[in-house]
Amino acid sequence: MPTATPSPSSPAQRDIAPNPHPAPPHHDNLPFHPDAPPPTTQTATVAGHELTVFVESPPLFDALLQDSAAATKRIWIEVYICFNDPPCLRISQALQQKARDGLDVRVLYDAVGSASTPNAFFNEMLDAGVRVHPFHPLMEGFRRFRPFTILNRRNHRKIIVIDDRIGYFGGMNLVEN
Repeated sequence: MPTATPSPSSPAQRDIAPNPHPAPPHHDNLPFHPDAPPPTTQTATVAGHELTVFVESPPLFDALLQDSAAATKRIWIEVYICFNDPPCLRISQALQQKARDGLDVRVLYDAVGSASTPNAFFNEMLDAGVRVHPFHPLMEGFRRFRPFTILNRRNHRKIIVIDDRIGYFGGMNLVEN
């Protein structure tokens, strides 16, 4: 049975505004083919600096490991979740080696965001010379008689600085998923 097309004066047609930017007839100007999966990274130059946008965590971890291996002075990490899974274990081992090599390596993680990560994970880094510090552990709240204040004040930052010239920032934690 044929369906009726609403007339231009029907409410359904009047409420839809025409698209002022219709899609181009071909896809030559797209950075990837529209039927292909989107890229996991995109790079651009902004104000003379190379900026890479990571869409998924595996390429981010690969780049972080590569930049950490090339570090000569320091690696500072501030993150909400540092999870005890294979990618984070590889990052932890790289940080430990750099600390043993004499670099200034620091990790600031959120005590609640990383609560499921065993203390042994962080203790290994400490033993290797990494300066590890939890942000607002719950015991700090009880010691100051302010557990709910401490519980509510979390560190959701995700910042990594390598040798004062490479920076990572954004929304990805050090966790596989």
